[in-house]
Amino acid sequence: MAKKINIIKNEGGKNAKIQGVPGGSLREGGMLTCKAKVMDIEAGTRIVVLNEDQAKSEGIYLGNRVRLKSDGKESIAIVDVSGHMVQPGEILMFSDSADHLKVKNGDSVNIWFAHRPSSI
Repeated sequence: MAKKINIIKNEGGKNAKIQGVPGGSLREGGMLTCKAKVMDIEAGTRIVVLNEDQAKSEGIYLGNRVRLKSDGKESIAIVDVSGHMVQPGEILMFSDSADHLKVKNGDSVNIWFAHRPSSI
């Protein structure tokens, strides 16, 4: 059985400790760490691409939002999926998303599920 850890979850401006399993289901409060694969293309908005099979196993689907953190910087991005462009354990980031987090190829990026804002 995977070791549970405390994860700080921020919803509605309030921090709350929850139990999560690193690498477990993102929908259940887990965290996933992937290696960045940066493309020199701007998407115009913060979009990341995850491996389709891995995303599905994490309960993440096209259009979901994820919270990203790398080297102390955080961002929210919309998920796209691909069965060919990224391998499990990788996250493809367009240059505008990567620049915001100061991420370069091969950097580790922590990923958590982010709930859709109530305004949408």
